[in-house]
Amino acid sequence: MSSSKENVLLQLSSDLNNYNIPYFYINETALWLQGAVEAPHCIAVSVQWDAFESVIHEFNQTYDTVVPIHTSEMSHAILSDRKHIRSC
Repeated sequence: MSSSKENVLLQLSSDLNNYNIPYFYINETALWLQGAVEAPHCIAVSVQWDAFESVIHEFNQTYDTVVPIHTSEMSHAILSDRKHIRSC
């Protein structure tokens, strides 16, 4: 496991647990945790729909700025850094 991604994963899990927000890892992240694939380029986590906005708020205060995007099919957030925007 990539140590920086492992650290992010551990911190994210801890924070979501501390706020009692139901979550689970999805896509390549779930496969990576099971040892089936190499480390993904991003960490994908699914949170309970009614906790989404509070997760965004806490993330923005603690880590960096994420921008929520809502469509008719799903909501997700992208992390923007100084150079570009990344999305899972």
